[in-house]
Amino acid sequence: MSLLVEAEKRWERAERFGACVIHDANIDWSRYELTPDDQARVRPAESWEDELIAAFSIPETLTGAFPPWDSIRDRLRFRPGELSLWSGINGHLKSMALNQAALCFAGQSEKSCIGSFEMHPIKTLKRMARQHTRVESLSPSQVRGFFTDVHGKVWIYDQVGTVHTNRVLALCRYAREEVGCQHMIIDSLMKCGMDADDYSAQKRFIDKLSTYAKDSGLHIHLVAHSRKVAEEGLPGKMDVSGHADLTNMPDNVFVVWYNKKKRKAIEEGNHQHDREPDAAFICEKQRNGEWEGTVGLWFNKTSLLLTDRETR
Repeated sequence: MSLLVEAEKRWERAERFGACVIHDANIDWSRYELTPDDQARVRPAESWEDELIAAFSIPETLTGAFPPWDSIRDRLRFRPGELSLWSGINGHLKSMALNQAALCFAGQSEKSCIGSFEMHPIKTLKRMARQHTRVESLSPSQVRGFFTDVHGKVWIYDQVGTVHTNRVLALCRYAREEVGCQHMIIDSLMKCGMDADDYSAQKRFIDKLSTYAKDSGLHIHLVAHSRKVAEEGLPGKMDVSGHADLTNMPDNVFVVWYNKKKRKAIEEGNHQHDREPDAAFICEKQRNGEWEGTVGLWFNKTSLLLTDRETR
């Protein structure tokens, strides 16, 4: 008798409802190389009957931290246990947008740990202080006020340079389990100790990040650069530099783009593009949400803020 037929006959002997595990002393579970935990996870679909009824009877509500931009607050959330990939061309405000997002999370009483391996902590904090106060040069009292407002909500890993994948994963665990962070920002993939063409290592790393996010409830934000493309066009998830699973595995894929064509035209005294947005935030993928799309943003050079209304 084949293993499949034998298993089907034993399944028929299990209780029709509520049988979460096949309790049969005659089954040699070692033949299937299953652990007791694996056995407990083999459940008939009807064992979720009550939960499914509840899921249909209760209106869906948005969960997770909302983004810095009001226009998509009800369409995009940063949910616990997800992995988000932030991509874009080098120098197109990805880190700036993430700094702003961390401040937004702090305003919602959610802690973030920033691992910016390309930027000294003081430079990161200087940017965030300007974004928070909306002024270019802060007085000592304003600096103290900034730290009072973000006290305990923004943490920074003091390391510039390559940080290998095992240390990055350990940092995620520490930030979640010891500091109690809800968000971990890793900026960027190219500083995680892997060669640009080592796709196997990239795949293993992204898989481990995704698994830890789901197991722990930490929302991990990973920055990855785009391939060299024309800066005038909007890049997409297919332009992310690296293994295909860099965009396949994450729950969310975002692209930040800076309108350098407009900036260059203004610098040359040409104002024909003045009404165009300065930048764009593009949601290329949102696995657990229904919205995907593009939001035009305006960049304020004094505050370093990206806003979704030209008048702000």
